[in-house]
Amino acid sequence: MDLPATAATASPMSLLTFYASPNEETLKIIANFTPTDFTTALELGAPGAARIKNANKAHVLLAPHNAITSDLPVAKGQAGEAFVEEVLVKNFGETTNVSKVSKSGDLSLYIQHRKISIEVKNYSNPVPASGVEKFQRDLSVTNACGGVFISLKSPISTVTSDFIIRHEPVVTGVIPCAYIVSSDANCIVVAVRMIASLIQSYDHLKSELYNKDVLAVNVHDTSRALQSLARARNDLQANIGTLTTHMIKSLTDLVGAETLIRAANEGMFAELFHSTTLMSEPVMCELGKLAAFAKYPHELRVAAAEVISVIQSVYVNDISAWKISAKKCSHTTTGIHFNFAPGKIEVGFLKSKLPTARLSAGINDYCNKVSMTSTTFVIELDAQTISWVTDTIRGKNSLPIVD
Repeated sequence: MDLPATAATASPMSLLTFYASPNEETLKIIANFTPTDFTTALELGAPGAARIKNANKAHVLLAPHNAITSDLPVAKGQAGEAFVEEVLVKNFGETTNVSKVSKSGDLSLYIQHRKISIEVKNYSNPVPASGVEKFQRDLSVTNACGGVFISLKSPISTVTSDFIIRHEPVVTGVIPCAYIVSSDANCIVVAVRMIASLIQSYDHLKSELYNKDVLAVNVHDTSRALQSLARARNDLQANIGTLTTHMIKSLTDLVGAETLIRAANEGMFAELFHSTTLMSEPVMCELGKLAAFAKYPHELRVAAAEVISVIQSVYVNDISAWKISAKKCSHTTTGIHFNFAPGKIEVGFLKSKLPTARLSAGINDYCNKVSMTSTTFVIELDAQTISWVTDTIRGKNSLPIVD
């Protein structure tokens, strides 16, 4: 059938002339026809044109996910989520759409039993900072181990490049997150795989640190502290360098503690240990080795040497010896001893070996330089008391003090 030249642009009423007797059903069919529909109706009839029109509507409704063409914000968002979901399912398997769940992001998937939260934006204008902040807040709620923020069309206002990895703080520490501006399926897959790899690397590092000895436990704590500062790209070598520094510091602290303990032990050893030298040996040489004795003034050391000389001359034939320690020097036979106190040397006698008259004379003449216990009489050695000490040892004006 030949069509008039004006058929494509004719009005609905003029095209009715092509039907000899249009009935009510035909009028309902062509009521919403466009000029193009009328042209089709002239070729196929009104029912056929209606079927083609309905088929076109169904095709639009069933368009694939990657045909992101709607201008409505909700429809654009759903289409973007559907597109990304299709990419993730194809490459990683089961993916859950959680866009209807509050504070849960848009999509979530598990890789190696670790949850990754996905946020999808399909804006024509740049994604505002509020959208990024919401994604960051939701990370703690979702208990995710990593995240990927995807803007399919427009740049992200808080991100300076089309791809970047950041470490975002959450309740349990920090987690790696990728920010990507791309609708390319391969780019999206690469971003997700990078986050999954970082999560596995961190898990491996943590398990290794937990298996170390007590020193490595401190290193692990340091690692956790460092993770809170890791807000830039993953720089594993820098972290290892920092951990090594802390290990060296811990070892230095241990060495310092060992040195202090060793010094304390040596001090206690010096307090407890004593040497024994016979009368015929040079006692003063042994005393000269003592740090406490060497600090006394020359005059005081000479006075002590004189007293020792007197004792050796009085008891020259006696088989006896000197016991020398860090703070004391004792004569084994007589019990006469030197106390090396701070700033002074004291000479001690056993009260049982001193005559009462000699004891009283010492107290009366040098009361401010004398002290006593239940068994010992002690007098400070100086230029005034040395004559009393030596005379007492020689037995002048008293009985000898030997048994």
